[in-house]
Amino acid sequence: MKIRKFFCGLALTTLAASAPATLTSCDDDDVNTIINILDLLFTSTDDLAGSAWLSTDNSLALEFSNGNQGSLYDSTKMDDQGAVAQPFTYTLDTQNNVLTITLSQGGTRRYTVTEFTKGTKLTLTYNGTTIYMKPYTG
Repeated sequence: MKIRKFFCGLALTTLAASAPATLTSCDDDDVNTIINILDLLFTSTDDLAGSAWLSTDNSLALEFSNGNQGSLYDSTKMDDQGAVAQPFTYTLDTQNNVLTITLSQGGTRRYTVTEFTKGTKLTLTYNGTTIYMKPYTG
């Protein structure tokens, strides 16, 4: 009988001691992480159509037109007037958040979209480099 009382008391004490730990709430960082994950979700493959983006260091610009076409402007391709437009077609894998750009002059670039808010924020990863983009308004 004493052993049964001991184990019942131990079980109740364990339950009481663990209750405060299970009732903790999440902090602002957890909420922001959840919001960022939700913002990353594309609503459709047309989310980029009709938008233009400029990297914060001005080394890259992407212009997306309708019909999954666009132009890439890269600081490594310049002429007397500035960056040369490199036409491309693109696909957007909304399941894996991968933007694939196929340049009309040859070559393919696969960017992982790590953050996206339509018309506000676009963050890409390419070859291990994070590229922060902002909307280009001309």
